[in-house]
Amino acid sequence: MFKRLIFLTGISFMLLNGCANNEGTPIVTPPGEEFKTQYKTMQLVGDFNGWALEDLNSTKMDLVADWTWEKLQYFSGARDSIMFKIVPNSNWDLAFGTQGPDSGLSGYAEPNCSGTGNHITAGPIDRPGYWKFTFNEQTLYYSISYYSAPGGGIQGKITFSDISTPPYPVATITVLGATGEIASTFSDTLNGTYLVSPLPNGTYNVAFGASGYLPDTVYNVVVNNDTPQVNVTLNRAQGIIVDGDLSDWDTFAVYDTIGDSPWGNGGDLGSLYAKIQNDTLFVGVEAIVNNNAIILYFHVEPADSGLGYTDMNGLDFYPRKFTFPDSLKAHYILAQWVDGNVLPALRSIDTTGSTTDITQDAEIASTLTPGQKGAIEAAIPLSAITHGTGGRIGIVAVIAGGDNYDGPESVPQNGLQGNGTGGILQHLYFLNF
Repeated sequence: MFKRLIFLTGISFMLLNGCANNEGTPIVTPPGEEFKTQYKTMQLVGDFNGWALEDLNSTKMDLVADWTWEKLQYFSGARDSIMFKIVPNSNWDLAFGTQGPDSGLSGYAEPNCSGTGNHITAGPIDRPGYWKFTFNEQTLYYSISYYSAPGGGIQGKITFSDISTPPYPVATITVLGATGEIASTFSDTLNGTYLVSPLPNGTYNVAFGASGYLPDTVYNVVVNNDTPQVNVTLNRAQGIIVDGDLSDWDTFAVYDTIGDSPWGNGGDLGSLYAKIQNDTLFVGVEAIVNNNAIILYFHVEPADSGLGYTDMNGLDFYPRKFTFPDSLKAHYILAQWVDGNVLPALRSIDTTGSTTDITQDAEIASTLTPGQKGAIEAAIPLSAITHGTGGRIGIVAVIAGGDNYDGPESVPQNGLQGNGTGGILQHLYFLNF
């Protein structure tokens, strides 16, 4: 998103035996920024990155406040000293360096220290890890401080199958570890690049999504004190067909991985997909299920006054040991027992726990077969489940065992155990209509 542009003149600077008397006329301010500055970009270059001014992606500093730039720089080990310059607009002639003596970890730079000479010598870097460089373009004060333990990051570029020139769509990049989401960021609309940093050393899955495009995931990306490059191309979605195949969705609503359930192939949920389009709720969820149930509960606001129940163990249809808070009563249930024979069904839930079959009002498909990865998918007209306008729909998917039992996993996550003790479903994914 492009924010306000600010053009400034008459900025004064603190000079210490400066390489030149002034910086010259301001050029432009960076697109997409909300803070005041007179530069389009700012880069941190030094002997630790080969003075690679042409590598904007890995040397670019972030504008974090008026006139103030920051960058995290990784060092693999201790160093007595480092040499660096801070370069605006990718122009060596405007570089901030010094002709002064060596400094510690803070000091004042001088403007217009052109070329690769007249660098700042600072130190010591006394431990490996990420160090934060901060620079104020008005006062010329810089500081270097330890930020975090050794690790790395993930960077790359996202291209789009049907767009060859900027601006590009905004893509969401989500880094997932063994415990779920670790970090996320957005791609740059001008060049499609992204950087997620810092990340602890480890192995990650990286999920990519953008509105109108099919999602993609790159698995087993190893970070080991480095920043591996992960590039993807997202393909334009052609519309949703309710066939139990979720590859035609442009993105997921809640990301989850297959392979993290204690029930294994007996019951393991993947990502939840949900969107409202053409006055229809489209919903789907990936799963592996074997002789167990997959269930989606729907909460609707505003709801029909004759619907809504909190104790799912008291239903006459798929009674399971889950409860909802009073503020999040379940109004509808979509369920299937996966043993190769039972078809999915959609029902409304009244205030006594009795259900009414409304499967005929929806389009439902399932590719779930015992022990194999598949999906359940549905298109439900809003007119069949909503009452009024300007409301919202909450959705949660669960795996469950037989009658009056619970399950090990939900999407969104609700901390279920799957040991028969039951669980409270209080985290739902919401869409506004």
